[in-house]
Amino acid sequence: MQLTGPWTSDEVSASGQVFEFRLWAALTEQSRGALHVFLPLSDRGIDALVHRLTDEKYISVQAKGRSTLDGGEIHLVVSADSLKDNKALLVSGLITEGGLGPTILVIPEGDFKRLAEPSDHDGRPIFAPWYGMHPTERSRFNDFLRRRLELEWISQRRN
Repeated sequence: MQLTGPWTSDEVSASGQVFEFRLWAALTEQSRGALHVFLPLSDRGIDALVHRLTDEKYISVQAKGRSTLDGGEIHLVVSADSLKDNKALLVSGLITEGGLGPTILVIPEGDFKRLAEPSDHDGRPIFAPWYGMHPTERSRFNDFLRRRLELEWISQRRN
């Protein structure tokens, strides 16, 4: 089935799940089985635990997908209380027709909290940063933006 048009407001929740499963599939495929993705039974800020078989490390991952761009940029809204593990990776990107967008943000939660400006929404603390699909050196997230999903970010990560 070919989807046409942008995701509607009724479909936003589903688009996040689509991003997550595309991410897990890409990691599994690219690693040729060297990474095993475990999904928790309930969502408490960590969307997956990735087991790297080469050194038996486990890496917590929080995925944040977006289905639309605003002025060519992804606008994230992350609840501050969902960021509980400074070593966990926050991975964000764009859902495109049949895949993932050209730029992926891969950042430890501790660095994300340091670089993203805190804000609030209805009295609840949040982080609401923006980043572009064509990153520049001026971006505060530049060191954590990847041109495409590559395993280097997880295969070289040392916890």
